[in-house]
Amino acid sequence: MKAFEDAKNKKIMGKFFNRIIKEKFPKGSILKELRVTDVGGMTFKKALKYDLAIETPRGKIIKKVIRGNVPSKDTWRESMVADKTKKILFQHNFASGPFQVPIPLGYYKSLNLVLYEDYPGIPLTNYIVKNRGNVKYMVKQSALWLARLHNMKIKKGIKKKLPEIKNEINYFIDDYKNNFPDVYAIGATILEQIFPLFKNEVFNRKNTFILTHGDPNPNNVIINKDKVAIIDWGRSYAYDPLSDVANYLAQLNMLTWFFSANSRVIRNARKIFLDNYLKATGQKLKKIQRRLMIHELWWIMQIIAYIVSTRDPNVVRPAVIKNMEQAKKLCRKLKIRIDKQIISDKKTGSLKEIFTDEKLMLKLFNKSLRRLFPEERHIISLKISHPEALSETSFLTRTKLTMVNKKNKQIEKIVRGNTIDADTYKLMKFIFENNKKNLISPRPLHYFARIPYILYEETPGKRLREISFKSNLFKILLRKTAISLATLHNLPLPKVRTTKIKEVSYFKEVRAKIKKYDPANYKVISSYTREYLKTASIKFKGSKKVLSHNDLQASNIIVTPKNEIALIDFTLSSLFFPSFDVANFLVHLRIMLKGVISHKKINQLQNIFLNNYLKTVKKSLGRQVEKNVKLAQVRAALDIWTITATLMGAKDKNRHKYVKILNNIIKENLLCQK
Repeated sequence: MKAFEDAKNKKIMGKFFNRIIKEKFPKGSILKELRVTDVGGMTFKKALKYDLAIETPRGKIIKKVIRGNVPSKDTWRESMVADKTKKILFQHNFASGPFQVPIPLGYYKSLNLVLYEDYPGIPLTNYIVKNRGNVKYMVKQSALWLARLHNMKIKKGIKKKLPEIKNEINYFIDDYKNNFPDVYAIGATILEQIFPLFKNEVFNRKNTFILTHGDPNPNNVIINKDKVAIIDWGRSYAYDPLSDVANYLAQLNMLTWFFSANSRVIRNARKIFLDNYLKATGQKLKKIQRRLMIHELWWIMQIIAYIVSTRDPNVVRPAVIKNMEQAKKLCRKLKIRIDKQIISDKKTGSLKEIFTDEKLMLKLFNKSLRRLFPEERHIISLKISHPEALSETSFLTRTKLTMVNKKNKQIEKIVRGNTIDADTYKLMKFIFENNKKNLISPRPLHYFARIPYILYEETPGKRLREISFKSNLFKILLRKTAISLATLHNLPLPKVRTTKIKEVSYFKEVRAKIKKYDPANYKVISSYTREYLKTASIKFKGSKKVLSHNDLQASNIIVTPKNEIALIDFTLSSLFFPSFDVANFLVHLRIMLKGVISHKKINQLQNIFLNNYLKTVKKSLGRQVEKNVKLAQVRAALDIWTITATLMGAKDKNRHKYVKILNNIIKENLLCQK
């Protein structure tokens, strides 16, 4: 954003263009007028238009329109690549004739700005959507433009690498999961199975990779009377040229679903483009068809990821569904199995179609009844509820099973479901199997690794925060919670892989979130994090890590009908220092009770929890916790502060109340370290 502010600053850019004018215009030419317009809406790339009026020494006014892009810090390479690629094409005669590119003016690293001359004309998309002008001729010309580029077999450019495909697959899966869970299951399935196809059928030909555009969709094809230019070269790679062709075809279909273009016009455009491209490059469709379908499927999955992460889900839903239908057709032609879901029913594979389908889930539970519920004979009924408002990222389901057991008694079981990663499932399974008596964690029933989705038995009861804080029962439950946490920390270390928490990178994220959501407190948080990291590097050196919950608070503690304690929500679990679980609970307890009971009574309750924990946990861990628990409360408070700032608006009264409490906790406990 700093670079963007400079690039649209009239004073700064006036000086910049005056320097350029001295280099590229007759001596004595001056900038007479400059108008700067912000024309970009993307978050990862800001676009600007500069209208220049230049006066030559003879008094002639020359008008120029210059375009500029300011990329975000993680996409700066695209701007540099775009400039270099256009310069290469200028050397290969794309400056004149019917096939052109915009005139490149350079990438200026100091300004993080790439400049090029505006290319006059109208995007091909406009002609196709409105079905005006000679669409057939324009589509043919765009095919010949691309064929000319590919026929040159230019070997320059950054070569596309297989690990980049793998990284992009992970990004796309995250986009589905976080923004459009309905396509998460099938989307992940397709992308996982498409990777070996890239490895075996695309990257085994990397010696034939040539300079490609990277995104030659109809919106990047500019028509200027009888001339055609292709713009936006930021994704140019030395790669398989069929990727360009597939992108064009996939984007043509999008015009039908996104802009209501005439489907007959689109079908004709696809045929005209492909026929003319193949003829101009001397290729037969039969020989390249499979590779072309692999690329088109890839682009469809990428288009879905892009639109769900940048647009309102309700608006893009029809386009997502249509794209997915097209993807399924290509999967069938490529013999990619997408019906390998929970059972062999031919479902589309979306989370909604699987886990809210009562017939399908009844079939699954009947099939696995002996394994899942060995005491039950058969299922009488099954009812599924799905709170969509709470399921944007984890897709929560609650399945009520009414069953008859071996003693002919009717019982009810609740099965919960949500998306979790494989590591979390393995930890839940490890915790349950190593401590079945104490109900530390829910009983995992089944994990669908391909999706990935877990079903687990709900622990009956209510949350600890629903129990009266002033009752004697609450004190008893605090003791039991402390014992349950100590029992978790006393478990042997699991052999399964667990996430490593890196404090330095974690607190970079903390500062970034505070800067965005609570800028008024950014300086104080930066000061706290620096002081914490400096002290923690000494204090925690050599400390032992245990299997930690990492989100222990009253909302994640279930009190059963027999007043026993069960811990839930192990999503953040990992190997970590035990003092953080203890500290997190103590801080949450203080926030929860502040203003409800006196400060003295809060301290008493905190001491009940801490003392019972220390009595139960291994002595070596207890000494470690006693030594580090105050500093760990600083980290817990910083973590909660970040969550509070992110989720609560700046005018929320609770946010200000919590921040005040957290600020006091941090100051008190940092002072203790000194």
